[in-house]
Amino acid sequence: MLIEIEGIDGAGKTTQCNLLHDWFIEKKIDSLVVKEPGGTDFGNEIKKILISETPRDKKSEMFAFLSSKTQLYSQIISSQMASGKHIISDRGHGSFLSYHSITTGLGIKVLSFLLDIATNNTKPSLVILIDTPIDIASERNKEKREKSKFDNMTKGFFERQRQVLLNLSEASSNWVVINGSLGIDEVQKKIRDTSSIFIKPE
Repeated sequence: MLIEIEGIDGAGKTTQCNLLHDWFIEKKIDSLVVKEPGGTDFGNEIKKILISETPRDKKSEMFAFLSSKTQLYSQIISSQMASGKHIISDRGHGSFLSYHSITTGLGIKVLSFLLDIATNNTKPSLVILIDTPIDIASERNKEKREKSKFDNMTKGFFERQRQVLLNLSEASSNWVVINGSLGIDEVQKKIRDTSSIFIKPE
């Protein structure tokens, strides 16, 4: 099973992915956390370019993200899922669709088609959207030790991305929206409750 945790920068995705993984370990549920972009040696090299200030065309950037994603699915996600392991993905389809629909102007259908090629038609069973108000997310971003160009996008960009993510959630039955303004423990409880519907812990 593939679980993706989504949200704008500062939503708390990484924290919640790690907490969910810890809970899975406690419940003896075999799982693995992956993070996009990157996750493989090849993907990490691409990530270095992506987070840099190197000038690039927006479609070139999109295909770089796709290259990283393709390698991650080919090398890790597909084989691990085939062995019965549950994958917790820090970002995924939603981040790709929301970010690149804004930057390239391409439609969701076109971007979804490209995603299907990159992932060999692998789709998440569950997408958890941590919907966080922009002001709260911005304050959290200020506390990050390591920042990239993506943390410095404008407030207007994050507002648009948040709306695209919400639109995706409304159009998909496997998306669950959680209020990101809640405390870390409260958000995690809701994530665990939701995950338990799909995966029965011991």
